[in-house]
Amino acid sequence: MKLLVIGHSVEDHIHIKGGHEVKPGGIFYSVLGLKSFLEEKDDIMLLTSMEKESESLFSPLYDGLKKDFFQYKGRIPRVNLFIPDNAERCENYENLAEHLDISALKELNSFNGILVNMITGFDLRLEDLKSLRNDFKGPVYLDVHTLSRGLGENNQREFRLIPHAMEWIAQVDIVQVNENELRTLSSKESEIEIAREVLHAGLKCLIVTKGELGSKIYSLENGELKSYFQSAIKINCVNKVGCGDIFGAAFFTSFLKGKSLAEAARIANAASGVTASYSEIKDFLKLKNDTFARFN
Repeated sequence: MKLLVIGHSVEDHIHIKGGHEVKPGGIFYSVLGLKSFLEEKDDIMLLTSMEKESESLFSPLYDGLKKDFFQYKGRIPRVNLFIPDNAERCENYENLAEHLDISALKELNSFNGILVNMITGFDLRLEDLKSLRNDFKGPVYLDVHTLSRGLGENNQREFRLIPHAMEWIAQVDIVQVNENELRTLSSKESEIEIAREVLHAGLKCLIVTKGELGSKIYSLENGELKSYFQSAIKINCVNKVGCGDIFGAAFFTSFLKGKSLAEAARIANAASGVTASYSEIKDFLKLKNDTFARFN
């Protein structure tokens, strides 16, 4: 299997319970999840931005990738994440990045799938996604992520209705949002109404992650709206960063391997739950085994 992954690499400055630590972030977690669930013979090609000064932060994970599509910049984004116990995290950005240049991407149909994670919200322009869709016939997975947030004073990122949201959705097959991000897709009131609208825009599957509750999957079968709820696994939560990215990686790899939407959701739920129990990057070496131990 060969996958193309697109998204900004960022330097995470995590502020939680009075502490502060610096970790690799952004598309790093998507790649980490994909590497965990793909086979050794499978290939991941990453389109991302990178800076020489902080490149060591992303090693050894990125050292194991071909760097054909790495775009070296003066500075990559720095994200200050303020994480309360029981509320949506607050994000403040420094070194806002330009969109990634897709001109180097050739022979797109050599890939089995494309995963786009809108880490900063500026990773791709709508016209870039349309170009990818025009040239690629396989499945495209979109994690809406920070596309859902506008840019306010002092580079604060606040939720807003996504401009041309249905055009974004029409270019992809699977969309992942959390409950707050869902409300940025449409002005409709209820989750079901929004799900129906986006699926009728051409989407095959809408994933709504619900934190410690689990996730809900929406699809259309013969024109009828179907949904599937998957409860979260019970864990001791020590981490809230990267869980959604790992969910997306686990779901998409499972989907590409022929798993049903419900089965892919079960695996992804377990993977994101296990991620919430990890306190160190090195813990992810056990991700696949820990996931399937909980899944089974």
